[in-house]
Amino acid sequence: MTNKILRQEIPSIPPYNYQPTPYLGISKQEVIELRKQYINPVVATYYQQPIMIVEGSR
Repeated sequence: MTNKILRQEIPSIPPYNYQPTPYLGISKQEVIELRKQYINPVVATYYQQPIMIVEGSR
């Protein structure tokens, strides 16, 4: 079974014409400071550094 899986062709990502706009928001450090100021320490945050997801497209 393993050999059959290894022989399959790896799919490729289709072409996609998308150019993200430059990020003009607050810095990671500012997000960390705001998180310390406004979020209760009991609330679990899963990452030490914030993930800056700012734009999406489909």
